[in-house]
Amino acid sequence: MNFTFYRKKEIWKRKAAAFLFLFMFDLNDLVEKMKIKYSTDADVLHIIFSDNPIAESDEEKPGMILDYDKVGSVVSIEILDASLKMNPAKVEYEIA
Repeated sequence: MNFTFYRKKEIWKRKAAAFLFLFMFDLNDLVEKMKIKYSTDADVLHIIFSDNPIAESDEEKPGMILDYDKVGSVVSIEILDASLKMNPAKVEYEIA
């Protein structure tokens, strides 16, 4: 089997699982657990959606790491070199 095809198929499965994760739970429960942390030492913005243990991580795009639990749900997102992409001191949060 072509490795590239297999890898794309696995990424698609994870994205589908993450999408389904959002609809399996009440979004209010998800928001209550969400945390946003910025490390000035490491210049990393960490958005945490769940306290589930991280089973696997993928760098989907350079500098953006998605962390998954054992069932494939997104646990957190890490943005490396965050100050080069945004101003971490001016993060706004809105519920619309």
